[in-house]
Amino acid sequence: MATTPKFNYLAKNFDEYRNVLKQFAKTYYPNSFKDFSDASTNMAFIDIPAVVGDILSFYLDTQTSETNLATVQEKSNAINLAYNNRYFPKLNTPAVTDMDVFQLLPSIGTGASVAPDWSYALYVQPNAKIISSENGTPFLIASPINFAYSSSVDPTVVTVYSVDGDGNAEYYLIKKKALAIAAEIKTVSFNFDSSATPYSRLVIADDNLISVLSAVDGDGNTWYEVPYLAQDTVLTHNDNIAALYPSYAAFANETPYIAELISSPKRFITRIDADNNINIQFGAGNASLISEEIIPNLDNVSMPWIGGRHLLDINYNPTNFLNTNTYGEVPTNTSFTVSYLVGGGLQSNVASRTITQIGYVDINQTNLPAGPLRNQIINSLAFINPNPAAGGRAPETIEEIAQNAMAAKSSQGRAVTATDYMQIATSMPSKFGSVAKAYAVNDNMIQPFNDPNIARTLNVDLYVLGYDINNALAHCNVAVKNNLKTYLSQYRMLTDLVNIKDAFIINIGVEFEVIAAANSNTNDVLINCITAIQEVINNKTQQINQPIVIGTLFNALMKVPNVQHVVSINITNKWRTSDGYSGIMYDIKSATRKGIIFPSADPSIFEIKYPAADIIGRITTY
Repeated sequence: MATTPKFNYLAKNFDEYRNVLKQFAKTYYPNSFKDFSDASTNMAFIDIPAVVGDILSFYLDTQTSETNLATVQEKSNAINLAYNNRYFPKLNTPAVTDMDVFQLLPSIGTGASVAPDWSYALYVQPNAKIISSENGTPFLIASPINFAYSSSVDPTVVTVYSVDGDGNAEYYLIKKKALAIAAEIKTVSFNFDSSATPYSRLVIADDNLISVLSAVDGDGNTWYEVPYLAQDTVLTHNDNIAALYPSYAAFANETPYIAELISSPKRFITRIDADNNINIQFGAGNASLISEEIIPNLDNVSMPWIGGRHLLDINYNPTNFLNTNTYGEVPTNTSFTVSYLVGGGLQSNVASRTITQIGYVDINQTNLPAGPLRNQIINSLAFINPNPAAGGRAPETIEEIAQNAMAAKSSQGRAVTATDYMQIATSMPSKFGSVAKAYAVNDNMIQPFNDPNIARTLNVDLYVLGYDINNALAHCNVAVKNNLKTYLSQYRMLTDLVNIKDAFIINIGVEFEVIAAANSNTNDVLINCITAIQEVINNKTQQINQPIVIGTLFNALMKVPNVQHVVSINITNKWRTSDGYSGIMYDIKSATRKGIIFPSADPSIFEIKYPAADIIGRITTY
């Protein structure tokens, strides 16, 4: 009986394979292999398989590493792995900045009744193009700018620009805010014939691609981008008008749009490739075909045909289900126009006060009064960025794609934890209303429910707040809450019941006394101390259920130049509704433990509503 040769299977590279084969030849073929010098024929028979083994080992290791996000090296593989983990790699990212937009308004009236003539208020159509004087980077203002419209979300600021000889306002300067992104809109068209190839793909190849903006077919139908083809609902919006939403129209100033989830088979997904192109993929459904021809209709599947046969008797190919509208339609016999954004990158990060050159604006002149003032008012339109444009960057590197994909794997785009609900709520698009603060908690942690017959463990209480026109905290109106409910429905767990509630606003005042240096300017010290307290307690950074640490206020005051000693700090409750406060009475003294003022058991937030009046200081010197 022949003995099975023993062989070392741990070899990984050329040298190891060579040594193993030499030992194998010496052990089992001692009479045939005697000369093991490098130039001998015997070594050729050993070196050749060693080279093959080394190459195979290399490719095996490489293929294995390319299936792991931690070790992937090829960009195409990193992108595919990222999509498998529900992370969507980014192409160029555009810089963003807030723009101040100005125009002049003539005055109307005389004496005490003089006021801006709002009939000259401009309406700038969407997609205005403003160019940076620093490097010629174009910026896009996608939203319309309506100077006649003012709300807490989109306020209009009015100041006197010039006065006449009698001291009356002659012209007013009005200002709006607008978001600008470093991008341009381009379009490309494709044609589809009647073949309707399932899961067709289109490729958009251009420099500095950012993302797809919109898609419309030749019949005027809108096609919607979704994260995956099986998602048949799309978040869209309608104007908040009385004809559509009589219950919400009263809040149109704060909430101009109402969110809606619609179901549409006209959808597509976008994927990027290693060449930084955008690939658009459609589903397999054909709008011109009847689905019953390839799959059974559940409404009549049991009804017999003539002769007693049922539809269930027919042999259906299981793969037919992939060709229905379940994964969306594919365009047929039509053109297809895609609008997309290009731009961004590091070069789009430009300095403040450089985005001023008007490249293109479309002003609706229909309602402007005729006459010599019309062109003067139109020509007064001006743009400037008070802050630098920031956030622009190049496409993600392989390492960034891998790391971000690993981070996204755990969440899977769902609201699972309380933090998930808070982040999703505050990330709701501003066109659906402003959610400035959010706090989520299981409801039986707030109000324990003792009735064993009512299960509440899956209820989530989401407490929210917004801002009013003066940037003070305020309760969200019913339209915003309705939009938030619709927006959350895309992310919440099936078993979660989300209750959207108002958080309590506890208005407070701060009184302090400090000792300043003998030769210091006490007015400057007082102003700096008030500013220091505003930086510690302000409604931009203060969160729901965040306590106030009095020691932090002491430290902030001690860092003010020329402050020698902090004598006292006293926090008081401001509650009178007649003075504009929330009406919430709160016992600050009882809520203070070891120098920390704790919020109430019901989710609440501390706010200094009127910093100019509610922070009172006393400065003494020695």
